[in-house]
Amino acid sequence: MSFWTQYTHIGASQAVLPEHYTPLLVISTEKSTKSLPPSRILSNSLVIPFYAASASASILLLHLLFSLYSCQALGRYLCCRLSRSRQAPVTTPDETLDWANGQPLISQLGGPVIYAFKVARLFGCLAFLGLALVTPSTEIIATAVYVSVLGLLSVTTTYKYASLASQHLATVLLVVFSVFAYRDLFPLLTFNEQPEDVHEGWLLWAKLAVLTTITLLPAVVPRQYVPVDPKNPSEFPHPEQTASWLSMSLYLWLDPIIFMAQRVSHLSHDMLPLLQITIYLGT
Repeated sequence: MSFWTQYTHIGASQAVLPEHYTPLLVISTEKSTKSLPPSRILSNSLVIPFYAASASASILLLHLLFSLYSCQALGRYLCCRLSRSRQAPVTTPDETLDWANGQPLISQLGGPVIYAFKVARLFGCLAFLGLALVTPSTEIIATAVYVSVLGLLSVTTTYKYASLASQHLATVLLVVFSVFAYRDLFPLLTFNEQPEDVHEGWLLWAKLAVLTTITLLPAVVPRQYVPVDPKNPSEFPHPEQTASWLSMSLYLWLDPIIFMAQRVSHLSHDMLPLLQITIYLGT
């Protein structure tokens, strides 16, 4: 019995199809069912971190290429020619002026506290690499090797290159964490799906724990103080200039001032931190 023959009472808004139309209806229904998209849009989402690492490596190589002395000399020459054609003075910055020159490596990279956080992130990247070597995914292994190299560069090179490596490392780690969160954490919020890498067992949760830690670590690391005027750095920087992203978002850098105001009857102006050099008024 077809679908339409079960309706014996035909109303004004009903129509009866002949029997030879029923197979066509069934075939069209099967075709539409087969053409439905899968429940998960990205079936091979593990290639996204590899693409992000490849793009990061390409941008990093281009940046290093343009920072070569020959390219800098060409840029200064073009700026000089352009300024002469416009009869304007040359305003190229003095690139030899670097406030971090002559300082020890740990001081260049922000001091003992910031350097310790960077070393901890390097060990986290190495731990993630060791866990990734157990899995058969070549893309994740290549990405783990790349982030480990970036973590090593962020603690062994000078300020110029270490800061660049740290920026690329934070970006690639965020992409890797987002992919694993989509694959293995988001299904835990649903009723009919399960993590795609659940077959890995405890290795999966170990990777997620390490990856979450090294990805969110930059949010709590104090920022490095970079003086606006390299010739006259501030001896006591403003707390907001060295506050972490989390501290700036929640204004946690104001807590010491508030706690101090609770302990004294009057908070004088000399007990407040100095103003930032960027908001000083010149006379």
